[in-house]
Amino acid sequence: MTGMIEHFRRPPWPALLGVSAAGYVLWLLGSIGVLPAAVCGPGGGGWPGGVELWEVVAATLTLNSPGSLVTGWSMMLVAMMPPLVAAPIVHVQQSSLVRRRARAVAGFLVGYSMVWLAMGVPLGLLAMQAQAAFGSLAFPLAVAVALIWSASPAHRRLLNRAHRLPPISLFGMRADGDCLVFGIDHGLLCAATCWAWMLVPLLGGGWHFAAMLATGTILLAERLSLPRTAQWRMPVAMALALRLRAHLFPLVLNRRHG
Repeated sequence: MTGMIEHFRRPPWPALLGVSAAGYVLWLLGSIGVLPAAVCGPGGGGWPGGVELWEVVAATLTLNSPGSLVTGWSMMLVAMMPPLVAAPIVHVQQSSLVRRRARAVAGFLVGYSMVWLAMGVPLGLLAMQAQAAFGSLAFPLAVAVALIWSASPAHRRLLNRAHRLPPISLFGMRADGDCLVFGIDHGLLCAATCWAWMLVPLLGGGWHFAAMLATGTILLAERLSLPRTAQWRMPVAMALALRLRAHLFPLVLNRRHG
């Protein structure tokens, strides 16, 4: 635990965690629309299931302006994504000349953000389709899908690829291009590994903020895990839950008998 705390004290972790915390606070304090109608649906109760997708889309656009949807998705990304790019940012900084480091990081972040901003459309439509088809069951089904995906060999292969860091040129437009392409490539890999978990907060309804926090923690734990053989294994979310239980259970017993 002490080693992990020391790890998070090293740059760029404090800045990234600070940005992430600010994103969560702004989301909590602000009244921001989000993509699926489960958050701002009729009566706040979501859908019964078995309705048409266009009905959910129409209700979402009635209750949320397009601008608020984009803002809500952007704020989700600001809250959840910064801790996931610590290793790539360190790589970009260490691979660039000192005078070019800020420019290099900016190029990487532009490419990475372009991918995730674009992903708001398919993920939002997928969340609304799940809401239309399954109603109140959409959220637990999304959690189940995310757990199965996280346990699969395909997920592990993509996660292993996300740990690979490409060479970056030192000078000129080629260096700028390398950083931008690295950001796009890493964003695509991140979207491919994270898509299932990102559906969970989108379908969280009244539990949206708690689902964001839980999903952000799970995605960070997955990203910090070392490359492993691609095979079926316990998902990181379940391993985290078991570890948390192992730490909290003795404390609860001691309090009861104290």
